Amino acid sequence: MTFAQKGAIAIAALILGIALTKIGFEPNQVQTEETLAGLKFLMSWIPLTGVCLSFVLVYFYPIDKAFHEKLIQDIQEKRLLNE
Repeated sequence: MTFAQKGAIAIAALILGIALTKIGFEPNQVQTEETLAGLKFLMSWIPLTGVCLSFVLVYFYPIDKAFHEKLIQDIQEKRLLNE
């Protein structure tokens, strides 16, 4: 696992901890209706937003079939030069 991955996991855990504190989550306790609504929001709308954002980013990613073929050709040329 790279340093960037470990850092991202740590930041995600920090943000989740802050979010759980903000919605009033108490471990090993019966949760209030507001806390349950907050948990439902955290577990549904936030991931859905991330998925939609990733769809937008993939849609505008500049690799099409012609660009992909050029990349493959460049890789093959570099392999031939290194042999």
